[in-house]
Amino acid sequence: MAKKKTPQEPSIKTVRVPLCMPAELDELITSTAAEVKLSKQDAMRLSLERGLVILKRQLTGAEPALAA
Repeated sequence: MAKKKTPQEPSIKTVRVPLCMPAELDELITSTAAEVKLSKQDAMRLSLERGLVILKRQLTGAEPALAA
């Protein structure tokens, strides 16, 4: 019996996170993504990545670690 081909694993491990948000925030993400010509997913990923550094600094006073 032939084995089914499976898609290759991505080189970066990913996780899926279900996320509930107010409709207004969803609209803001959608309009921002369109304005900067990114997918909605990329806009959300970038806002989390960049925003978490700011949030951590504001709440802890810690300086962000530089990415290598």
